[in-house]
Amino acid sequence: MDLWRYVGVTLGFKEATKLFQDLTNSFSEVNCQPLALVKQGIWGKVITHPDEKGSWIEVMSNAMYLSCNSGLILVQKIDPTEKEQ
Repeated sequence: MDLWRYVGVTLGFKEATKLFQDLTNSFSEVNCQPLALVKQGIWGKVITHPDEKGSWIEVMSNAMYLSCNSGLILVQKIDPTEKEQ
């Protein structure tokens, strides 16, 4: 099932929370997307950019989402024991 088709869709908050967790758990160090879980009353949705938040309240987010408007640059940790190729 393609979970990404539900990103940006208003769901019950419990379902939106599960979607956020499932998508977050599917990421690796090299495959990650900005995500946030937002809530409005009994509703929730997963978004990928702060511009999509509107009047919704942020409940959870990942580091990539937080860096969207902060000017932060995310870097990948390099193992110092690895040799350059």
